[in-house]
Amino acid sequence: MVKVAYLYKGRPNLGAMIPKDVEPVMIDCGKDGRYAEEDLAKLKDVQAIIVSTEPINEQLLAAAPKCRIVQRLGVGYDNVDLAAARKRGIPVCNTPGVNKEAVADHGMMLIHAVNRSLGSVSKLKASGNAVPWPV
Repeated sequence: MVKVAYLYKGRPNLGAMIPKDVEPVMIDCGKDGRYAEEDLAKLKDVQAIIVSTEPINEQLLAAAPKCRIVQRLGVGYDNVDLAAARKRGIPVCNTPGVNKEAVADHGMMLIHAVNRSLGSVSKLKASGNAVPWPV
């Protein structure tokens, strides 16, 4: 059985998505970006780490000597200490393009908001003033 650490806050149904042949280890970091010693102790036999936005740092990688891969759920490596992973020979992967449709949708929404003066209309409505039509 493969032992995988999941560092993914805000996903209450994550447990239901984990394959049956995987032994999950779930830990969270503190607000300071560091991990509690009792959580780090759980990583000693972990073979893979799957992470969203939590930091992958020297402290975490040192506690996972059997780790063979770090998989980032998302684009970029902002939260990963690549030098610490490289020092241990651990490849770090991401999922390029995973959110390109959402980014495009958001961009289009912002274009429409500017085109329709949404910011000005919102301020007028909030102040109790009448909104002129057409905007």
